[in-house]
Amino acid sequence: MIAPFMKTGALLGSLLVLGLPLQDPELKPKPLRVTGCLQKGDEKDEFVITDKAGKKYELTSKSVALAEHVGHTVTVKGTTVAEEKGEKEAKEEKGEKEEKEEAKEYAGGHVLVTSLAMVSPKCQ
Repeated sequence: MIAPFMKTGALLGSLLVLGLPLQDPELKPKPLRVTGCLQKGDEKDEFVITDKAGKKYELTSKSVALAEHVGHTVTVKGTTVAEEKGEKEAKEEKGEKEEKEEAKEYAGGHVLVTSLAMVSPKCQ
């Protein structure tokens, strides 16, 4: 007779072998809230916010009209976006020096904005 705990272990092992996806914790989006001055970014539909500590975040959004708030102090809520494999490869091709400069420039990372609240019509 097989002990009950052995049946459970065999069942769990079978589920893993069947290919249930294991989530990479680095790829999970993390909620984020940032208040600062909103500016236009380098690319079309990319924006940058700088918080009070001077940390910069690169912003994009599919649902929030960020362009309307350039030059305003705003609070944005969203999630951090993990780099896709292709983006990592493209950065490697750019060269280490450029990659380090960009990482330093946007120390806060890339954020997909889901909501925005205007704090002030001017950057302070």
